[in-house]
Amino acid sequence: MTGEAVAALDGIERGGLVFRAAVLPVAWPRAREAALAAIERARPLAVLSFGIHGDRKGGFRVETLAANELRFGIADNDGNRIEDAPVLAGGAASLEATLPADELLDALRTRGLEAKTSRDAGRFLCNAVYYTLLAHGARSAFVHVPPIEDGEDSSAVLAAVETCALVAARSVRALAPTPPPKI
Repeated sequence: MTGEAVAALDGIERGGLVFRAAVLPVAWPRAREAALAAIERARPLAVLSFGIHGDRKGGFRVETLAANELRFGIADNDGNRIEDAPVLAGGAASLEATLPADELLDALRTRGLEAKTSRDAGRFLCNAVYYTLLAHGARSAFVHVPPIEDGEDSSAVLAAVETCALVAARSVRALAPTPPPKI
């Protein structure tokens, strides 16, 4: 459901910005290659990523830190099970979110969604993609979504994706240089 919620925003315009979406494979290193190819195509001002965490009672988690570590407790969809490898050889041990995690958290809560911040994005694909985006220099944040079973109400996921996208857009616009006054 997370992929569908993200894909639903592809091509939508809000506040003069056009949103683009990419659903990545659940396989490493294909996820890295797909993420970097999507950035190359779209040349985004910011990248907001979503992935599913395993705790059905956990609410949404705004991840504030990505670790330079791969440690797959389970195999990815290509059968890869990586133990104790870096996401990026020679990279920093960890990287901080570059979109405002506190604003994302506040917006999710204001929307009535259960949310908290987290400093541990795991060591599976979510963390690996997040670290890759940050190391690539993308203004980025990552939000973990609680799992939803088939047939369950998924409106909270769509609400979270839309809410976070608007926060990211505000953040990008706030950084845009103000044009000089016309004289």
